[in-house]
Amino acid sequence: FDRTKEPPAGPKPIVRTPTIWRGTLPSGLQLSGIEDREVPLVRFEISIDGGRLFETTARPGVANITARMLRRGTAKRTPVELENALKSLGAEISFSAGDDRFMLRGQALARNFPATMALVEEMLLEPRWDVAELALVKAAATAQIQAQKGEAQVQAQRVYSTVTWPADSILSKDPLGTVGSVAAITMDDLKAYAAKLAPGNARMRIVGATDKADASAALAGLGRRWRRPKVAVPPFPDPTK
Repeated sequence: FDRTKEPPAGPKPIVRTPTIWRGTLPSGLQLSGIEDREVPLVRFEISIDGGRLFETTARPGVANITARMLRRGTAKRTPVELENALKSLGAEISFSAGDDRFMLRGQALARNFPATMALVEEMLLEPRWDVAELALVKAAATAQIQAQKGEAQVQAQRVYSTVTWPADSILSKDPLGTVGSVAAITMDDLKAYAAKLAPGNARMRIVGATDKADASAALAGLGRRWRRPKVAVPPFPDPTK
């Protein structure tokens, strides 16, 4: 083998991009998906515009508390019953609040995708809003805020946000809020925030062992019932100069 000579190039690699299907539910929720049947799973994500931009600087932490509460049971199920229902389907569902979007992520066995979407519909449209659960969620958030005071990386990120965003922007505040702001959050604050999660501002992405027809059928209930009016999302602030 002569290392002074460059070996000839092989054939050009062919990248086959997957076919993306698209659709829109009657509620305005935009769909896109990729069918992949290598494993019998379906992964999905709903991204709703707004996130922390719907909060006020006087009461940061509402988006985070709302995300936690939507996982704490429904009007029909206690938190334990909801958890057991998800486990019986081999499904996972989580909520989170980012700077400019509110996220629902999950996965399920393909054969249980319709039943999992029924639970997503329940969680989004029929939250439990239990006072005892709110107290537990606020206590957990407060404990996390206190614990992060000793984490250098977290504190560095907080300083970075403070110098990056204007003082009157919610993005300059801690996503978890403060001990005081969390204590002041009421159930009405959460309901008002949840009412702004509109399907017209949302997009759903689905990847896995399901096609457009089956996915649309599984989402029929959500498309029919999730009918909140589209909400104007506050503009993303300009960074400080």
